[in-house]
Amino acid sequence: MTEFANPQLTAWESFYVIVGSSGAALIGLQFVVITLIAGMRKGTTADEIRAFGTPTVVHLAGALLVAAIMSAPSPSLFPTSVALALCGLGGLAYGAIVIHRARRQAGYKPVREDWLWYAILPCSIYAVLALAALFLPATTHLAVFVIGAAALGLLLIGIHNSWDAVTHIVVTGSHGDAPKAESPPGHRHPQVEEVELDIKRSGSQPSGKGPAEYFSGSVRIDPLFQAPGPARVVGASVTFEPGGRTAWHTHPLGQTLIVTAGCGLAQRWGGPIEGIRPGDVIWFPPGEKHWHGATATTAMTHIAIQEQLDGKTVDWMEKVSDEEYQA
Repeated sequence: MTEFANPQLTAWESFYVIVGSSGAALIGLQFVVITLIAGMRKGTTADEIRAFGTPTVVHLAGALLVAAIMSAPSPSLFPTSVALALCGLGGLAYGAIVIHRARRQAGYKPVREDWLWYAILPCSIYAVLALAALFLPATTHLAVFVIGAAALGLLLIGIHNSWDAVTHIVVTGSHGDAPKAESPPGHRHPQVEEVELDIKRSGSQPSGKGPAEYFSGSVRIDPLFQAPGPARVVGASVTFEPGGRTAWHTHPLGQTLIVTAGCGLAQRWGGPIEGIRPGDVIWFPPGEKHWHGATATTAMTHIAIQEQLDGKTVDWMEKVSDEEYQA
């Protein structure tokens, strides 16, 4: 029998043998699951695997590691406490990485159940494990129960997520024409969900006045759309009253204008002022200094489409003077 540093740990030897061997066996099962996913879900991306598949293996490995640490002979409880605390803190750091990966990947939008099993519960267990490890030398009797519960919790999370992966494969295997982008590996999807169109109804978004520091004259801005990540495109309808115009500016990823009403003017730096009319499509390359607006006598409306770079769509410069506008 293994010699434990504290007699209170001896009674837990069989428990950790069961938890550790179960974790190791389920890790092996995950290799089979990933192989099946590779053969049956060609649309699965690496980001989805890292966000929803890899955490299952990590949590099972966490249960195995806790079992190994608690079963290893040690002259005192201090090395055991340090090792378990590092395990808990490492799990918390990995939990933050999983949350970032789940938010970044675009193949699937996590639902409430996903956040519970892939983020909230694992992070909570790792935090409890780290705290219990710190109190292990002082309150051994209570701490060993908390550590045992944490190891069992990691194992149960792994079992839950493994089962989700298996049932997902069975469902997609029997419904080959079901939409693949709606379910990540490791997520149960017994029936095809209806996805509602994202429609911005006319009048549902308030209009805004063009800021005086960036526009001359009367200008109204009606937001149209801002695509969710990873897309970066933003669109708005801008109406210039006669004489209204933008200041000089550039766009880091360029801009497309689609004139929908009235008559307007546009000019790039160093070029002539050109008239623009309904149906015209104007492209300004990234970083090109320019301005656009209405004529002196006629209003103009256009749709402006541009992409964000590091959260920014435009760099504003000096205003267009009356002399430049009337040239």
